[in-house]
This record gives sequence, structure tokens and C-alpha cells, in this order.
Amino acid sequence: MSLSVSYLATQNPVGRVVVRPRGTTVGSSNGNPQTLVFFKDHIRELIEISGSSTANGTANGPVSARTFRLSCERLQVEGRLCNPRLPTYEPITDSIFFVENGTAIKRLDRNNRISLVAGSDTQSGNKDGCGWMARFQQITALMADGKGNVHVSDYSNGQCHLRVVLVRTGDVYTPKARGRALGFGTTWRALSYDVEADMMVGASPSAIYHMAPYGIEFHNPTPPAMFRLVAGDKQNFADYRPGMDGKGVMAHFKSVYAILAGANGRVLVVDSAVGDMVKLRVVDADGTVSSLGTLDGAGYTELSAGVLPQGELVLSLDTKKGFAVIAIISGVNFVPSSEILAGWQRHPVVALLSG
Repeated sequence: MSLSVSYLATQNPVGRVVVRPRGTTVGSSNGNPQTLVFFKDHIRELIEISGSSTANGTANGPVSARTFRLSCERLQVEGRLCNPRLPTYEPITDSIFFVENGTAIKRLDRNNRISLVAGSDTQSGNKDGCGWMARFQQITALMADGKGNVHVSDYSNGQCHLRVVLVRTGDVYTPKARGRALGFGTTWRALSYDVEADMMVGASPSAIYHMAPYGIEFHNPTPPAMFRLVAGDKQNFADYRPGMDGKGVMAHFKSVYAILAGANGRVLVVDSAVGDMVKLRVVDADGTVSSLGTLDGAGYTELSAGVLPQGELVLSLDTKKGFAVIAIISGVNFVPSSEILAGWQRHPVVALLSG
């Protein structure tokens, strides 16, 4: 399978590219998406400057001639940014939630105001509570489920806990049933949400899991298992071969950095490869893992993934060479994220790889 990749280099570290409805005041959203790039102390817009693209391609393969640039102007915000990470669009509040200092969850609202949702910029810990009274130790992943909850992976005392922030109130809870699935020393690298199946998808460095949606343990007298291993393995056995395709535990990952839940139960996985390469892989609903292709990661130190409104995959990479790269990839039969479909009423999920 042929991948078409274009690179956009910048001197500033990149947190992540995230899409939201355009319009910066209440009621002004016109349905057109706005693609924002979070930097260390500011935000810029990713702007298409030429070309056209079709998500599914033609008889001769995918078509992509779109080129992009970063806006010269910074997004005017009310408040201060300090190394924002893990931005994710949350439709109930029409806001982008993000993490600062690994211990504070903040949001950028539709009026571009920055405010604290939960946690603290200066204090860490492992404490439930409302807003500033809650404490996080080390946030490793963030995900909005589109139903009023933001799911947080918090690494504390050698274990990774899944915690929940209620977006309307800022209350933070730690469901006991979701506590220690990964065991000691392993973190959740990424979280995503499968709208069609109404379930969470999580990735450790070496495995992909399906997880029951938040709240099912409260309303079902006999709730299903909270976690199910789908592909990969959480332990490195003697025959462990990073990058090997296969089904279930027979498939191996080198080091998963990002995932995107898509249509038909599929999950796009951004895995590391030998050298400074990045490998794109797909996990089918039955756990079958197949590799789509590899690309140059320029010696990345941090990586995140998203989908542009026309369906291209976008990777944000901070590199060992002192600059950051935005890689825009087409050619894997992407379809647009449901975040940017008409009405903005569906849950935020990437509906890709539908074929």
C-alpha cells in the first residue's frame, strides 16, 4: 500500500493537531472545521493553501494534492499557555481540553478563554475532588467520550489509573474497577473512543485493549469485564518480535505512541519501528494486526496523531534534531473524522479505514 507523506517543519515543539468547529463566539460556529496546532506557549491554525483531496481515492489509488501552512498570526487567547499537551475536542462544552505540567487539566472554550478544569499547576498527588481540589500525579493520556466525560490516564506510585472528569462540574472520580489492569510500571500510552461500539480503546506500549464505557459498572448488576486484550501482549516473552503482524497475542508491537478508533471496530495504531522510523498499523475488530507502511520519524522524541477534516492522518513529532515536524499522510483509505460532520452532534471519534 502506497502512502503519500508531506512534511511541515517548525522550530517550535508541537503538542498536537486538533480539529474544532470554526467560530470563536457563542452561536457563531458555521459548521466549517478549524484545525489548530498547539505549541509550547501559543496556538496557530493549520491552513490549506492549495490542492484537493478525496478520502477514498480513485481506481488508480488515493488522490491528495493538498498543501498546508501554519498561520502567521497566533490565535488570540485569554489566558496563558505553558507547554500544553494532549489536546482533545469535547463537544458537550464545545471546548478543547488539554494538560499542562502533567498535573492540571485545562480547557480552551469557544471564546478562546483558557481556564482550569481540575488539578493544579503546582501540586501533584492522587486525590479525587471537584476542580482545583483534585490532584493528578502524572497524566499520560486524555480522551473525551462525547457524553460529558473526559477520561484521564494518571500514573501514580508505579501504577496507571483511569480516572474520569465530569466536564460540566469538574468533579474527578477514580472508578475502582478500572484501576490496575496494566500491572506495575506500565502506562496507558493513548486512549480513543469507538462510537459505533460505545467502548473505550486503550494502548499500552505493547498491546491494544477494549474497555467498557464509563458508568456501565453503576447501572448493570453484572457488568462485563472492564478490560479485554485485543492484540499484542503486555509481557515480552522469549519469542517476542516487535513489529510482527498476526492475530491477538501473536501480533507484536515495538512501542505504541498513538491510536485512533475508527469505523467497523478498527483501530489505527502508530507504532515505532527500527531506527527513526514510524510504522502505521491497523487492528481489526477480531484482533488481526496488519502493517500499512512506514515513514521517517526524524528521530522523534514525542509523537501524537489526529485526522484532518478531509481525512488525512496528521502526525505531530518532536525530534531529536531540535525541530518539530508535522507529517500529513494520505493513501490509507481514510474517511473524515465524525468530529467535523454536519451538526457537530456526534461523539468525537475518528471514523477511518472504513473499507
